[in-house]
Amino acid sequence: TVSSLRLDAVMDLAFRISRGRAAELIRSGRVQVDHLLELRPDRKLGEGVMISVRGMGRAQLAQINGQTKKDRTSIMLLRYGV
Repeated sequence: TVSSLRLDAVMDLAFRISRGRAAELIRSGRVQVDHLLELRPDRKLGEGVMISVRGMGRAQLAQINGQTKKDRTSIMLLRYGV
């Protein structure tokens, strides 16, 4: 589960890094969303989006399952690469 569907929050779960570290990677130009450079950590993601981080691999937001009782978003990730 993630707190929101922001890029930095999903990267936190997918690559096991902090949201702060994810934001640094995004701003430094090492992150692509659907094969396009993304520089905003607050970008909202939708189902089927591919996230690529140079040197860390790829992850796809395969499914958004809805809200939990604690108001978090349940998602399913597919992880590729490193």
